[in-house]
Amino acid sequence: MQRILHTSDWLLGKALFGAGRLAEQERALKWMLGLCREREADCVAVAGGVYGSVEPDAQAQRACFEFFAEAAQAGIRVVLIPGEEDPAPLLRAPARLLARCGIHVAGEAAEDQAIVIRDAGGAPQLGIAAVCEAGAEALAARY
Repeated sequence: MQRILHTSDWLLGKALFGAGRLAEQERALKWMLGLCREREADCVAVAGGVYGSVEPDAQAQRACFEFFAEAAQAGIRVVLIPGEEDPAPLLRAPARLLARCGIHVAGEAAEDQAIVIRDAGGAPQLGIAAVCEAGAEALAARY
């Protein structure tokens, strides 16, 4: 059995009434990793809202990549599904490198939205239909 922590709307780097919130966002990410370890989660799914801006600053990106590094070190897979306000090209740019660390980014094409999580031996463990907005629009146009 696979355990998945489903999340969304991290909004890393987003300010509230002009006040930066990155420190508390980083604490929330550390808490989430602790929860994953405690509950023995195999995968974290992020259904949109990774960054709080289409142009996230370096600190927000660093916080995101620190989470990825910690998750990878703990053997926790991550599936990112870009949302409508996410900088999808920015999230997808390192997709090939991230995949080597167990971080999967859903693409625009249908074949890039069917994500299979495999064990160390290559056997499929979990299938995720990571349908992002562009994929949803394409499906809606078909039917």
